[in-house]
Amino acid sequence: MLDPRSAMLLAGMAALSGCATAPSRSGTAVGQGVTARSAAPGGPMHVTADAMKAYLRVCIANPGSDEGRRGALVALGFANVPPEAATPFLSGRPGVAWVRPVPAGQMPAYAVVTRPGEAWCSVLARGVEPSVSPEIFSHMVESLRSPQYDVRKVGDVEVTPGGGIGRDIRYVGTRRPPAGTGIVYVLSMDADGGRMLLSAGAFRE
Repeated sequence: MLDPRSAMLLAGMAALSGCATAPSRSGTAVGQGVTARSAAPGGPMHVTADAMKAYLRVCIANPGSDEGRRGALVALGFANVPPEAATPFLSGRPGVAWVRPVPAGQMPAYAVVTRPGEAWCSVLARGVEPSVSPEIFSHMVESLRSPQYDVRKVGDVEVTPGGGIGRDIRYVGTRRPPAGTGIVYVLSMDADGGRMLLSAGAFRE
């Protein structure tokens, strides 16, 4: 079950997907400048919000729990992709890709990748809104901070594969007092800004 803080964040992302604006850490409004096309149903803003919600409900809410992630995916209407069709999502490593059913001939806008027996969970999305994705990700992860849970940004860099500019943002979350393990939260965007990888994984301190 989501805690109240996460539930409030989901409500905020639902507003964003409807092209409402919300205050960002920089004092500007997340969603300002988003075009009508981006905010239209199925547009980049909706893809971004849906992918972020899947990341929160599946990966963040169930760190290291295969059973919890499976249950969340089924509850959200995802089905696992047959192994012969899952190769594009798995980057050459064993795992299971999950998507929501789409009409024949269409490609899903995003997929959740789980690797049974491993602590990592990822969401791969294409056609996202690059102007707000990093801000939504940072707001979502920083909202997890509490007196019992410390969240620190450990990296925020622009990367230039192939001459374009991408983005890599990393946070680390640990319990207070330390419990011996923590969670890494990662957003990676490609150079053209249209594709996004969200990952969360447990590590031992």
